[in-house]
Amino acid sequence: MKSFADYVDSPFFNKKSSITKFFKSITVFYPDFNDESLGREILWKSLYPAKPYNYGVMKNLIHDLTKLAEDFASQSRIKRIIHCTGLNC
Repeated sequence: MKSFADYVDSPFFNKKSSITKFFKSITVFYPDFNDESLGREILWKSLYPAKPYNYGVMKNLIHDLTKLAEDFASQSRIKRIIHCTGLNC
């Protein structure tokens, strides 16, 4: 989780501060992510307390964070392959 948090915080991989804020708001539920407070509208209130819930913006936050997670997984796999190639893992 720490490596992914660093990835999300990296301005090289993530140009949107809203994604970093969104990620930090859901990491308090790690590792289970089963709390009722993890609902979209409740998360929205923690991110934007003065704004009414916006489905489109929330959908984009979820999509963008998911895309970052997929990219992180790909980068991690490539790094392992390169590392193991030299070591015959």
